[in-house]
Amino acid sequence: MKTGVIVSTKVERTALQNAATILSLPLRPTPSSAKSRKKKNPPAQAPVVVGGCTKTFMLSVLVGRVRYKASSGPLLLPHASMEPIPYEVLEAMVQCFGRCFHFKDAMESFLSAADVERTLVAKDKHEHKFIWARRLLSELGGTAEGRVVQRKILSALVKLRKLPDEGVKDRESGLNALRDLKEIALRHQLIVKKERENREDRERVAEERERLLKVRAERLESLRKSFFDGLSSANRQAAGYSLEDILADLFNVFEIGYTPSYRTDTQQIDGHFKFEGFDYLVEAKWRADRPTEQEIGGFQRKVNGKLESTRGVFVSIAGYRDEVIEAFCGSGANVILLDGEHITQVLEGRYSLPDALRIVIDAAAQRGLVYARLG
Repeated sequence: MKTGVIVSTKVERTALQNAATILSLPLRPTPSSAKSRKKKNPPAQAPVVVGGCTKTFMLSVLVGRVRYKASSGPLLLPHASMEPIPYEVLEAMVQCFGRCFHFKDAMESFLSAADVERTLVAKDKHEHKFIWARRLLSELGGTAEGRVVQRKILSALVKLRKLPDEGVKDRESGLNALRDLKEIALRHQLIVKKERENREDRERVAEERERLLKVRAERLESLRKSFFDGLSSANRQAAGYSLEDILADLFNVFEIGYTPSYRTDTQQIDGHFKFEGFDYLVEAKWRADRPTEQEIGGFQRKVNGKLESTRGVFVSIAGYRDEVIEAFCGSGANVILLDGEHITQVLEGRYSLPDALRIVIDAAAQRGLVYARLG
């Protein structure tokens, strides 16, 4: 037989919902039946004690906002033991008070905000913070009403994301005390609901991440197939056009905005993208022979004709001769060189495109090298 406090009126139900929020007690609708629906005026319920708390007391424990939406039908508020908070949790709370507060006035304000009576707060304020907190929590644990306040203090502590007192000198010790309290409270299932919600949120994020990674892997596989088909194609002009499409799709896969091939009044630009605050022009070559110094120099002049912050990315699937690379290294380098090996490593998933770009850009910025291998 289920036990509990049956409430039928809307006002009473709302009040008990608010009280249950503080008491951390679950609420659920009672099963409705044809028989119960026929009773328009059910007999008054006898007073019931819930975990040492009378119905009158529970109705007095109200908060400013309702966390549970009113459901149709009467609500059943199950009996709860309102057992004392475990000693381990209380000691962790004491450690938080001793390490998270420097000024006693700040600690007093915190306790008052948690609805601790001012007379009780002031009773042992002259003692050391550890002793003060221990005596206060001990006295609160002596009554059902006090245990409700204990839980409000616990709730206020576990919600802290930073120290409540800027005067604390050993801030790391205080933050560690808060982390320890949260772990212990979770272990005793005192804040299990919030943790479950957080875990569900993390699981949803992980699932969405897995889905996006799967989609990315499928798109990369399709691009990889197109790339290797181009390597074996006898029509090099067609391969060159396909490289422009592969690059545009590759940047889109990694959500880097990319403008495909376009033409100005005087110049042909194979592509453009923005990355970490800089504009990059792209020149793409997919030929059997490697580009000459004059070809790369011509592309660099295109880059120099744009805003000063503009940089260039020259892509040659066939690679580069050493003397050509050396001609563009050093001071004033504003063009980086990518080859088929870079593209292959990204398409095979060994590097993300943003990571690959950072490696070659950092090599140019820090060492003046316009060409750098990924690994």
